[in-house]
Amino acid sequence: MGLIDADEAVSAKNYLAALPYVRGDRVGIWGWSYGGYLTCMTLLTKPGVFYAGCAVASVTDWKSYNEWYTRRRLGLVKDDPKIFEQTSPISYAAGLQDNLLLIHGILDNNVLFQDTARLIQRLIDNGKYFDEMTYPRDDHSIGKETSRPHVFGRIMRYFYDQLNKP
Repeated sequence: MGLIDADEAVSAKNYLAALPYVRGDRVGIWGWSYGGYLTCMTLLTKPGVFYAGCAVASVTDWKSYNEWYTRRRLGLVKDDPKIFEQTSPISYAAGLQDNLLLIHGILDNNVLFQDTARLIQRLIDNGKYFDEMTYPRDDHSIGKETSRPHVFGRIMRYFYDQLNKP
């Protein structure tokens, strides 16, 4: 998980960047849940490809995610701890070169907020700068009446500010 997907994201970006109406040096990537995970993996393992990314409610360490889901894809930590390190964005925090916005609902009981907090700390430990937004009363869906429009507005504003530079 995340390794082949990041290569595919780069291929998609390269295709888009080759189109005559796309500014190839200002392409962003974003996702929610697994898509947020993929955003982190892509920015951290393929630095310099995307100009900006936004990761919402992203898994950053499969060891802390639902065992039944993870076991079917990666096996068990005790059987192959290396694959868990290879598929964790936390392992690649030193690679951040691009603009990154991390968003998470603090009450998320699917992908625990601790995942984003651990990545934030590793980024800080590596001297990396990034942006973050938390939703104190929201879970994985960030779906409260005031939160849902706010989160999408935040994502749109972030990409507008980052990608609309001269």
